[in-house]
Amino acid sequence: MFNKNNYVLKTPRTISGISQILDNNTLDRETLRREKTNKLFIGKVGSDSFYIISSSPIGISCAISGIITSADDASTEIRIETKLPKAFIVLFVVWSIFTSGAFVYAIISQGRPALSMIISFVIMIVLFRLLLSVMYSRSRDAAIKMIERLLA
Repeated sequence: MFNKNNYVLKTPRTISGISQILDNNTLDRETLRREKTNKLFIGKVGSDSFYIISSSPIGISCAISGIITSADDASTEIRIETKLPKAFIVLFVVWSIFTSGAFVYAIISQGRPALSMIISFVIMIVLFRLLLSVMYSRSRDAAIKMIERLLA
């Protein structure tokens, strides 16, 4: 139900070289929160893994984790998982509960729901989910392109 994607990138660079490139372009932070920076990413980069977000305005809507390993053909493989951060999932659940509560309250106070009330309820939930999905997709695509460009 919630966005999650996996990618595998291959590069001739070494594991330490990839980690160094990512580390040089990442503002080192324990938590993934938006900050103004001249770096491309915000988060943590280890010797063979990373957990980052893009520093772009909508970058917070896609968390990126990766593991860097040696491949069989003398190249290096980066396994990337992108996902919608937990804060956005909680926000969607709270929004859905609040909207559902308002819908139930309207039914109790007014009796049988009108078709327009049902349509409004569905639209409020679907549009919010669509907004989250679009933000996630745009952020994910931009971040993956940045990573590919850095490692090219």
